[in-house]
Amino acid sequence: MRGDDFGYIEGVVETIRSGTWTPSDWLDPFNLLLPGISALLYAITDSLWVATSGLVIVLAGLNFVLLGRWLRANGLRDRWAVWLVCLSPVVINKFVEYTGVSLGVTLTLGALLAWHYKRVGLFYVMLLLGVLNRQSIVALLVFPLWEIGQHWRKAELQPVRHWIGVALVCVLVGSLEFGLPENYARSLMRAQLGWSVARDFLPVWGFGLLICLAIRTGWSWLSEGCGVLGENFRANVARPFGSFALSLAAVVIVTWSGQVIRWEAPGVEAWGELLVVITVFGGIWLGQLKDLGRTPVFWVVSVYLALVGLRSQWWDYYFIEPALVLVLNLRSVSTSSRWWVKAPVVIGLTIYVGLFGRLLREVESNMVAYEIAERSGALSIADASAGSFGWLGWKLFQPMVEDPKEPTESLSVFLMYVKAAQSFAADGAVWRTTAENETSIHPSGTLKPLPEGWQPRPFPLSDTEWRHYLRSELAR
Repeated sequence: MRGDDFGYIEGVVETIRSGTWTPSDWLDPFNLLLPGISALLYAITDSLWVATSGLVIVLAGLNFVLLGRWLRANGLRDRWAVWLVCLSPVVINKFVEYTGVSLGVTLTLGALLAWHYKRVGLFYVMLLLGVLNRQSIVALLVFPLWEIGQHWRKAELQPVRHWIGVALVCVLVGSLEFGLPENYARSLMRAQLGWSVARDFLPVWGFGLLICLAIRTGWSWLSEGCGVLGENFRANVARPFGSFALSLAAVVIVTWSGQVIRWEAPGVEAWGELLVVITVFGGIWLGQLKDLGRTPVFWVVSVYLALVGLRSQWWDYYFIEPALVLVLNLRSVSTSSRWWVKAPVVIGLTIYVGLFGRLLREVESNMVAYEIAERSGALSIADASAGSFGWLGWKLFQPMVEDPKEPTESLSVFLMYVKAAQSFAADGAVWRTTAENETSIHPSGTLKPLPEGWQPRPFPLSDTEWRHYLRSELAR
C-alpha cells in the first residue's frame, strides 16, 4: 500500500467481515460500488488478492479498450495515442492502485460512449453506478441539460427521458449525501466548507481551467499534429488580447493564491512546477481559444472544476476525467505518418513504467520488512519512519480518529505519531538509526504520543493470512 489505497482496502475488508457496507473513515467519496464488487469476488474466489489486485488488472485492461473506442469514436485513430495516454505517469500510477479512480474512469468512458452512440438508457445507468463510486461523474449531466436547453430555445417538445434521468441521478446524489452514515473524512470536509473555500474557489477553478486548456492542446497535437500548434500560435499572436489576458491571469493565480498541482505520480514532483509553467503557457498560446463557451464540453469541464473547487486543491489524477471529456469535437486527420515523433515518447514512457514497476516492488519489500519487524516486537510503529504512507495509514489512522483531542484540520495528522529518521528498510530488513530528534515525519514536525495501551492491527501478508484476518483469527 502506497497511499489512499489503504482506505479502500479497509472499506472492502470491513465490508466483507461485517457482511454490510462499512465505509472507511479515510474516504470522502461515496465508494459504495467498489467494495460491493470486491466483496462479491471474494465470496466467489475466497481470495482477497483476486477481489482487489485482480479487479485492478481487469479494470486497467477494460479502460485500455474503452479509451481506444472513445478516441476512435471522435476520429482519433492514431494507434500511438492510447499508449501515450495509458503509459503516462499520472494514469499508470492510478490504474495499478486499488482505489475508486480506475473504476470511475471505466464508468465515465462507458457514459461518454453511451452518449455518443445515443444509448440514453445506458448513459443514465453508467451515471447512477458512477455516483455510487465517486460523485464527480455528475458533471456529465451537463450533456442532457444542454440538450434540454436546446429544445427549450427552439420551442420544441422536451425530451422527457432526460428529465427523468436527470431527476433520478439528482435524487440518488441527494439520498447518498444526506442518507449515508457520517464518517470522519466527510465530516471534516463539511467542517472546512466556509470562508477559506469561498476565498480559494475562483483561483482553484481558474487554475484548473488553464490546465484543461493545455490538455485540450495536447489532444489537438495527437489529432492533427504539430502543424495545428503553429497555426494556433499564429492566430493567437495576430489577436493577442485574449492570450495576454489569460497569461496575466495565470501569473496572478499562481503567485497570489499559490495554486499548485500535488503530484502522486512518482518522479514527477521534482519537475512539477516547470511542467505547470510549460503546460499553462503552452495551452494559452498554442491552443485554440475562440468559441470556448459555445459547446457543452466547456460547461461539463467547468462543473467538474467547480466540484474540485470545493476541495480547494488539485491532485494530478483529478485531471483524468476532464481530459476524457476534452476529446470531444477534435478536428481529426490521419496522423500515422508522424510515428517517428510519437514512438520515442512511447519508448520513454515504457522505460518509466519499468522504473515505476521497480519502485512498486521496493515499496512492497519495504512494507513486508516493516510488518515483520513490527509483529516481532523488534520495532515500534512509532519508529517506522520510512514506512509507506498507506501502511502507516492502516496502522495509525484509526487511533487518530478515535482520539477526541486530535485537531480536525487534516486527515494526515496520524503521521505525527511517527518519529523522524528512526529507521529505514533495505535488503528486506529494517535497520535502526541513531537519530534522537523529537520531530515527526508530518510536514509540521510536531510529534504526538500514541494513545496509552493502543496496539496496531496487523497487515496480512498473504491470501491465507487475509482469510484468517477476515474471519477475525488475526484481528486484535
